[in-house]
Amino acid sequence: MITPQFPYSGSQVILTSDRLVFHSKKDGIFLFGKATIGLSSPSTINLDSNEAVKIDSPTIELGHRAKDDGEPVVLGDSLTTVLQDLVGVLGVVAQSLMTGTTGALPPAGSELYKTVEKIKAQLTQGEILSDNTFTV
Repeated sequence: MITPQFPYSGSQVILTSDRLVFHSKKDGIFLFGKATIGLSSPSTINLDSNEAVKIDSPTIELGHRAKDDGEPVVLGDSLTTVLQDLVGVLGVVAQSLMTGTTGALPPAGSELYKTVEKIKAQLTQGEILSDNTFTV
């Protein structure tokens, strides 16, 4: 990461006002920086779009020190596939445990089967996937 120079000794433009508005009537607004582009606010930074907000970079860190102290984002569809495979196998095991020789349902098999069915429902209904945060 490149840290900006302060105080800066080259040529620069400083705009100071109570409010600055950049409005493009026909096309986009583009910001390019050879080293960095910094957006900073003591309150909030809003990114709003009617279609999508796209971020493309070799590494995307969400949060301060995310890569060092955080955890990677889960690939939702891949996780769903793995969990569906797992609960499928656990369902077979649960059914095997439930068919005891006495005819009564063993508690372990019954509880495992209920848990497997609950997880299956959550996976089918997409309850573990975000509706609006995606990653590649």
